[in-house]
Amino acid sequence: RPITVAEKSSIQIGHAVWVKENCVPLTDGVDCGNCARHCPTGAIQMVASNPDVADSPKIPVVNVERCIGCGTCENLCPARPFSAIYVEGHKNHRII
Repeated sequence: RPITVAEKSSIQIGHAVWVKENCVPLTDGVDCGNCARHCPTGAIQMVASNPDVADSPKIPVVNVERCIGCGTCENLCPARPFSAIYVEGHKNHRII
C-alpha cells in the first residue's frame, strides 16, 4: 500500500547485519564509516574495535530496533566483492 514520507521512516522492512570479515577498517586498515555517516535513522554507530586500545579501528554497531532496513548502508559500503553490511528483510513489516 502507498505510504507517506513521514511513515517511511517508521516502517521497518528489515534490519542491517554487519559482516566483520568484509569490513574495510579491519581488512585494509583504513577509516571508513560510510554506513554510519549515511544512515537516515542513526541506527549505526562507529565504535572502537578494541575498547582497550585508544586508536583501534572503528567498526559499525547496528541498533536493530532503530534500523528500518532501507539499504543505504549496504549500497554505500566500499567493501568488494561483498558488502560488509547488508539488509536482512522481514517477512512482515513492523512499525517502530
